[in-house]
Amino acid sequence: MRTPIRQTLYTRLHNSVIEVTIPALSEILDDPEPAVRAAALRALSSIGSESEPAIPFIIEMMGDGNPNVRRAAATALGNIGGPSKHILQVLILTLADKDNDVQLAASRSITKMGGASVRLLIKAMENPDPSVRLLVAATLENLGNEAVLAIPALSQALHDDDHAVRLAATYALEAIEEISKSK
Repeated sequence: MRTPIRQTLYTRLHNSVIEVTIPALSEILDDPEPAVRAAALRALSSIGSESEPAIPFIIEMMGDGNPNVRRAAATALGNIGGPSKHILQVLILTLADKDNDVQLAASRSITKMGGASVRLLIKAMENPDPSVRLLVAATLENLGNEAVLAIPALSQALHDDDHAVRLAATYALEAIEEISKSK
């Protein structure tokens, strides 16, 4: 049981640790070793929203040459950042990353941010790359009822030249409809 005094001491200790940890981890993001950068990103990610001051550094890591670092950065943005338009734009651009694991991490992070991402995802459905359109449709599927605004774009994707995009759009529309019926 936490007494008021213990709670106050815990809060002060926690705040002191966070005050030192976030800047230290942000500095480690310059390390020449990719495994160290990825570990620092995972640590920031596990801290959660209190790592928000590190977001500009994390966004910079989205351009890292190592896919493990980019994946950790995409995951961190989903765990730390709120659904800001800038973070969502960065994550949506990451759906076109050349590494599938990085793309999936970006998709999961966008999903965590919920309905705020739908308008940007609708625009991303116009991407010329079918693999991006596929991932956008899958992300919209994961958003379920929150993606109701995307129904026209997903309906249009049913006529996409790419079979996989058509299939993903079908699944997304089914998910949105199923959740809408259950409410």
